[in-house]
Amino acid sequence: MVVDPYLHNKRMYGAGAVEGEEPWGLQVPSEFAGDGVEYNDTIIPDEYLRQWQSTFLIRHPALSAPSYFRAVAHSRPHLSQDEVLILTKFAMDLKRIRRLFDWFESDAGTLTPVLLDADDVIRQPEVVRRYCQMVGLDPTKVRFTWTAGEEIDNNLVRATFMRTLKESSGVIMEKAPDVVDIEHECQKWKEEFGEEMGRELQNLVEEVVPDYEYLKAKRLRV
Repeated sequence: MVVDPYLHNKRMYGAGAVEGEEPWGLQVPSEFAGDGVEYNDTIIPDEYLRQWQSTFLIRHPALSAPSYFRAVAHSRPHLSQDEVLILTKFAMDLKRIRRLFDWFESDAGTLTPVLLDADDVIRQPEVVRRYCQMVGLDPTKVRFTWTAGEEIDNNLVRATFMRTLKESSGVIMEKAPDVVDIEHECQKWKEEFGEEMGRELQNLVEEVVPDYEYLKAKRLRV
């Protein structure tokens, strides 16, 4: 999502962090120009967003937060753990996702948003096929198995985030456990990232869970 840095910094660090600055905006054709609203945190004007068919993809934060933290730490080794944590907090901020989803859902001029949960994408092929039908994609083109890649990607960031896909030959069901035990997961984080950072990730996950549960209740089901 193309988040407005002005609004993001204001919400994360307070009004003083953006004193003397103005909200960002994207130049679009005049018929789509206009001011944003409270729930639109992007640099894209409301009228332009109304032309879009939006899709939101969420995953339980106890699974996505450590995965993202691990990937950033590996792909950006020059960053300290504290710096990686800051990036992880930004990526895991579901409040802005929730605000934007609510805007799409409540604004009469927008197309109905579609929300997918990663667990459903992994475990329920019918959800993926139904999604394709809804947004005009060909369900017959969906693949749940593929040939593992062997090519070398010299872009460390891209290679890190694409590693699971390239090294696998199909959907990995273990990525979507039936039950997510945050306390149990936290012990693994402490072992991997250290006691202090494990607690930081636990606090982050517990803070994000309510927004995740709110959005999950609105996910596409079949």
